Amino acid sequence: MLLIGAGDGSASMQVRGSGEVKDLELLSYNILFDLCNRMKGWVRDAEQPIDPRGLEGKVSGWTEAVARYAAGEGISAEIVLDGLTIEENHGQPVDRHQMAYIMQTGTEKWYLTATLTVRLAEGWIARETIYGIAIAI
Repeated sequence: MLLIGAGDGSASMQVRGSGEVKDLELLSYNILFDLCNRMKGWVRDAEQPIDPRGLEGKVSGWTEAVARYAAGEGISAEIVLDGLTIEENHGQPVDRHQMAYIMQTGTEKWYLTATLTVRLAEGWIARETIYGIAIAI
């Protein structure tokens, strides 16, 4: 909460929302890291490269479940995963934060990239974040 006022008390304004904005930011990061972890589970044991289209049902089910959870908390959520690619890992650059979350083991066989768009709204506060995903699984 931010309070703005004149020294003599003649004018004041109260602005709410900083906590709510931070909550949406944290939820957005949780969504990103949860997706990275789930993709690790969906892909890690594959012997052959997986056609990303084969994951559409799992991704769709996951996004719907996240949106339902958010709605139960009074938050509107739209989650879009675009440009998913899966190829053999040859030491391509990864996002160190995403890799730290999914626990890099040094035996990662697959390299996965995508763009994740997370749109969240709670009341009059809205947040859109676009994440580049780059992980080795």
